[in-house]
Order: sequence, then C-alpha cells, then structure tokens
Amino acid sequence: MGRKTYEAIASIEDWPYLGRPIHVISTTLAADADPRITVHRSPEAAVDALQRDGRRRIYVDGGATVRWFLAAKLVDELTLSHVPVLIGDGPSLFGPLGGDIDLEHVRTAVLDGGMVQTTYRVVGGPTPHASE
Repeated sequence: MGRKTYEAIASIEDWPYLGRPIHVISTTLAADADPRITVHRSPEAAVDALQRDGRRRIYVDGGATVRWFLAAKLVDELTLSHVPVLIGDGPSLFGPLGGDIDLEHVRTAVLDGGMVQTTYRVVGGPTPHASE
C-alpha cells in the first residue's frame, strides 16, 4: 500500500492485518516508523522484496499504488468494493490511468451492510488465459 493509505489505517485500534506482512511504499516514511510494516522507497523495491520472499499473489491498496501496478502490467485481478455511501468530495478512485484498461467480470458478491464486491480479470494482465 502507499503511505496515504497506510496513514489512513495506522491508528485503527484493531489492526486488520494481523499475521500478514504489510509493505508500504513511501519516500518520506521512516524505515522504522511502525514495527508492523516494511517500508520500501519505490514500487520496484517492493516488488523485488516480495519476489525474493516467494510471494506470487498480493493485495495492493491505495490509488497511486494500484495505478503503478496496473501500468506495470502486474495486476491480473481487480476487486472493487462499493460501500453504500456517496462521498461528495475527494480524489477519483485511481486518478489518471493513461488509457483504458479492459476488464472481464469474474464475480460479484453482496456483503453484510450492503457492501458489494465485484472482481474483474484484467485483460492483458500478467496471467494469460486460454481465451486470449
């Protein structure tokens, strides 16, 4: 995740990522800012560390971070969570992407409280499929 996403969740009393390695991409966050996380200075450094650890499937969070992974063609599946709240102000979900990214619907689930999660396969992502 990016620094802004990390900072938005850092103070949550019940840390939602217990037992999971959390990697934060930031040029300003101190390397020892939080013992629960590993800080990387660039997305490339994070990818290198995750590959060295043998990670093949990761969860990416934060608009700019997701945008970088999409541009690098490292995303094969994208899950969007729709919360039943209309936000009146703020940045767009991903910001400019530099072009369209084709998605293929995989599944949709309705969760408690009215949240809806839709998963898409990124057409032309890193995992080739028989239909391509």
